[in-house]
Amino acid sequence: MEEGYYTLSADGGGSKLIVTVFDDGFHFRAAGYGGPVNGCFSIEEKRRQIEEALSECLAEVPPGRIRRAFLAAPWMGKQEDLAENDIFFQEVKKHSPNVLCCPLNEGEACLLAGSFRREGTVVLSGTGSGIFQVGSGEAHLGGWGYFLGDFGSGFSIGQKGLQAAIRGEEKWGKETCLGDFARQAYGVKRLWDLLHVIYEDSFAVKQVASFCRWVGMAADNGDEAALEILYEAACELSGQAAAMLRNAEQQEPFVLTAGGAWKSSSFLFRSFSEQLKVQIPSVRIHKPVFEPVMGGVILSLLEKQEGDAAERLEELKKEFPQFLIRNWEKEEINVN
Repeated sequence: MEEGYYTLSADGGGSKLIVTVFDDGFHFRAAGYGGPVNGCFSIEEKRRQIEEALSECLAEVPPGRIRRAFLAAPWMGKQEDLAENDIFFQEVKKHSPNVLCCPLNEGEACLLAGSFRREGTVVLSGTGSGIFQVGSGEAHLGGWGYFLGDFGSGFSIGQKGLQAAIRGEEKWGKETCLGDFARQAYGVKRLWDLLHVIYEDSFAVKQVASFCRWVGMAADNGDEAALEILYEAACELSGQAAAMLRNAEQQEPFVLTAGGAWKSSSFLFRSFSEQLKVQIPSVRIHKPVFEPVMGGVILSLLEKQEGDAAERLEELKKEFPQFLIRNWEKEEINVN
């Protein structure tokens, strides 16, 4: 990689850590990937995942050439905490000691990457979930974790899917294809063997959340149990979003959905949109353009004030195609 200065943008959560490096012309230069880095894991495990992602991403970047580093991750704590105390930035400084560390609110990163906006409401449903009011009147709902309730999250959907599979298998629940899907997803012959797959895996939360997409596939095939699970998730997410929007008292609130659970089935998004429109008729609901790792890229572009960042959308799509949310269109959803 040629001499010059670069910017790093990263996003971490309950399933993975993604890091990208770009130059001053907003050209993609490198990417790195690691495993989950949220609060369920020890500092040692998080550091190992960070080192893995950064070593891949920074392999070709000359030492000392990262000028600025952005990070959005649920385990960072308060944004005002000193960036130097965060283990991610500590690792980046081993490569570039003078780097400017820029923590991002998780919702802010999603909103920037998904809509090129700095104000709005983000309904996040990934491995975990949460509602973020970004910009003026910044606020947060949800995000209680896997034990107390990440309502409407990928983990919640996956867990309920596995529970429905077990009930169906033991003949005290609805007949469902989720049992067959679970055997296929985890490579087991008997559902009982899931005990070993789930309880003996240090990434058990990620394993359970990964079944969310299988619940979506079952719902798309008309499975009643799966449809009920996604409808319940839509109710939980729309209820939280409506509470947030009532507190914000906006005339035409802008809502962006974000996170991998939304990709499981269009039924989840449709149900959420319909329910939220009933509660907040004036709401505008959008799907995201890019994954949250692009938050630092878009913020850097906005700070340069080179016109409307959205005008450079096609250019950014060509430079960062791997971070496009390909099966979603950037469109406003009108629910009658």
